[in-house]
Amino acid sequence: MATLHIKFFDNIQMLEEYYKVLTKEYKKYVVVSSHTPLLSNLNVIENIALIEEVHQRYNRDISHKNAFIKLSQFNMQSLASKKVSQCNELEKFTLVLIRASMMKNVTIVIVTPLVQYQSQDSLDYLLRAMQILKIEKRTVILDLSLYKNDYKEKGLTCHIIA
Repeated sequence: MATLHIKFFDNIQMLEEYYKVLTKEYKKYVVVSSHTPLLSNLNVIENIALIEEVHQRYNRDISHKNAFIKLSQFNMQSLASKKVSQCNELEKFTLVLIRASMMKNVTIVIVTPLVQYQSQDSLDYLLRAMQILKIEKRTVILDLSLYKNDYKEKGLTCHIIA
């Protein structure tokens, strides 16, 4: 049984206020949301690799190789040379999550994951993705209270954060 670090909110306004507080500390948090920008002039591999190139100062070849490895873990290698606009919502979510996972020493904050993409089993996909990327311990999920039962029905223990 997985334990998630999650904070539920009664309405979207409360969630957005909390989100604004977090974004002021941008060096401690990286946010995965439907508002997370992706660069439309770059292809998928470049969008992911950019994090290591800029923040870790890796050279282009190494960061592209690392990005390709991450895409391969999701069997999404075929997206590498595509533009972000050619990806569906699940692929875009995965791309943003992979990109966030490339950041070192930050907490990843996923905002309302169940409304960001459609999947046959959205929570199972989210859990698998977090396990593949090995980010479970440094991820916090912000979600609406109306989805609390979805998490409980999956047998997930939610460590409610303050």
